[in-house]
Amino acid sequence: MKGTDFIFFWHGFVLLLAGTALFLKKRGNGGSSFRSAASLFFIFLGLSEWTAVFSTAFVPGHVLHLLRSFFFLSAFILLIEAARTAAINARKWLAVYPVFAFIITAAYFSGFDMLLASQYGGA
Repeated sequence: MKGTDFIFFWHGFVLLLAGTALFLKKRGNGGSSFRSAASLFFIFLGLSEWTAVFSTAFVPGHVLHLLRSFFFLSAFILLIEAARTAAINARKWLAVYPVFAFIITAAYFSGFDMLLASQYGGA
């Protein structure tokens, strides 16, 4: 894993920085739910990257991997939620999150790893 932890660290740092800046930005008229969902997307994806750093460099294990899966899944659900709030007359769908979380956890313990297939060639 030559250099992958370096990429994870800086990518996570920039995402956390962008999410924090977006979250702390002075709120104007409207767009607050979009801004909140987008900033939480950045923060959760950054936390997912930093969890990858800890799991590759220090302590590989099921707990960190499930935590990374949680942050990764939550980040993209929040990204879709941000897009949904930007649309007009969109339906509420955030209640499907527990179903997705259960499916991802069951898939991980059955041997299928969504994160290996999705990022940086299986880090």
